[in-house]
Amino acid sequence: MTESSFKYIDDNHEGFSKEQINDLTKLGEQVIEVASDFVSMIESWDYSRFDNLLEKRHLIAEYYAQATSNQIKRAKSKISGTRNSILFLNLLNETKIIALQSSNLMKSQKRLVKMRK
Repeated sequence: MTESSFKYIDDNHEGFSKEQINDLTKLGEQVIEVASDFVSMIESWDYSRFDNLLEKRHLIAEYYAQATSNQIKRAKSKISGTRNSILFLNLLNETKIIALQSSNLMKSQKRLVKMRK
C-alpha cells in the first residue's frame, strides 16, 4: 500500500489534496479504532461488545462508499488527475480490504475463545 504511494510521489507527481487526506485520515482512524477495541477485548477476554465492532465495521463500509463517491466527483470536475485518482481509490480499496479481513479474523478469534470455554 505504501510502496505505490511512495512511487507516485517519488515520480514528482502531486501529493493528495486536503480533501483526499481528510478522507483517508478519517477512514484510517475508524479502522484503528475498531482494531484497538478488539485488542482490548482480546486482552480482557470479554467479547460482550463485539456487536459494537460489527456496527463500526458497517460504518467503515459506508464511509468507504462516501470517500469513493467524493473522489469520483473530484475526478469528474478535474480537481484530481487520473493517476492521482487511481492511487487514491486503490488506497481506499486496500484499507477496506484490511478492515474486512480484520473483521473476519476477529470473528474467528471470538469463535475460538468460545470453543475453549
